Amino acid sequence: MKSFRVGLNAHLLSQSQSYRRAGVSRYIRGLLDYLPLVDPAFDFHAYLGQNHDSFPGWTAHRAADWTAVHPVGRIFWEQTALPCQTRRDRLDLLHVPVNIAPLSHHGALVATIHDLTFMRFPDTFKPERRFYQTQLARATARRADKSSQGLAIAIMISSNCLAYRQNASF
Repeated sequence: MKSFRVGLNAHLLSQSQSYRRAGVSRYIRGLLDYLPLVDPAFDFHAYLGQNHDSFPGWTAHRAADWTAVHPVGRIFWEQTALPCQTRRDRLDLLHVPVNIAPLSHHGALVATIHDLTFMRFPDTFKPERRFYQTQLARATARRADKSSQGLAIAIMISSNCLAYRQNASF
């Protein structure tokens, strides 16, 4: 019997002693530590930055160093190299833990949306970043909702986002 293949975009996992190691990074670390315990028969694939250890229960795929240098590099990797790798790995499900999935990923999708500050406080973002975040987070949420095909789909939205979402179209 074929194993169910689950991928996780863990590129924003941080090992630095800075603010980057907070919220999102801790969430990703928790997924890496505990998801394999859910069902050891699953085939888990972690798409990580270059300088990360391996995690028990996961097949690690590391991105090139240049992808972590600047957000543009990370976005380019997320939208081009990541979907190519996930197709090669023949995933049944991809989990994107930070709002945005590759546009060219057409498989089942779980998206975690941590905050909508780019929509709630648009003036605090550069127009191009706000446009990218808003359009792709919307597209990701819609695709995650449609792609469930009988799978349990989870879009986690923090409480401050729920209050905002009640007054905005997402």
